Parts: sequence; structure tokens; C-alpha cells
Amino acid sequence: MANIALTANCFDTPKWTFYDKMYDDVWGARSTLCTRGAPGIECGDGFGSTIRCQVKVGNVYAAMEGTTGAAGLDDMYKYCMDALDNINNQCVYSDKIGGNWHYGKNSYWLQPIVIGAKQ
Repeated sequence: MANIALTANCFDTPKWTFYDKMYDDVWGARSTLCTRGAPGIECGDGFGSTIRCQVKVGNVYAAMEGTTGAAGLDDMYKYCMDALDNINNQCVYSDKIGGNWHYGKNSYWLQPIVIGAKQ
């Protein structure tokens, strides 16, 4: 696996709180999305000549998009772990509601679906 240290683009949100299984779900989404052939992954045509794979784990949605074809899919999976590590560590653990990460022709997203407002 490549070790690439690039900054994630965190989603800026008003104050909010994590639900009780948030951290389990973000790491579960990373593990599932980045494991080729894992149950629950849906892949299909993205926009133009791209392929998009996505998964929902608990209340977290994660997706990746890259160029079509076997080489494009291999490239997406090659950087998936690093991409979602960056989003989780730089965004979720900084009280941001997910984010995205881009490398080359690939894009990755992670975002909780259910949140609560901070008091």
C-alpha cells in the first residue's frame, strides 16, 4: 500500500455530535469499501468515463470514483485505505462531518448520514 500524506477536504458544518457508534461505522465503512468484493459494495457507472463504488455501513456513507476499466479500478483500490484514513483522521476526529480526498484521477468521500446538533 502506498503511504501518501495529502490533506483531506473536510466538510465544514455547524456544531454537531457523533452518535454512539460513529467511530465504529467510519472505520467499518473504510474497511468494507477498500476490500474488493466485500458484501454491500455497489459499483456502477459514474459520470462520463468513470466508475463509482459506494457502501453504507451503519449510518455512514463512503464512496470512491475513478476511471473505468480494470486499471482504473485497481488504481482506486490502491489508494482507498490511505484516502479514508486521511478523511477519518483529519476530518472525523476533528469534529468535522466527513470529507473528501482526491489523488490523481480518483476521488473518495465519507460522510455520516445521521447526526445530532450540539447543545
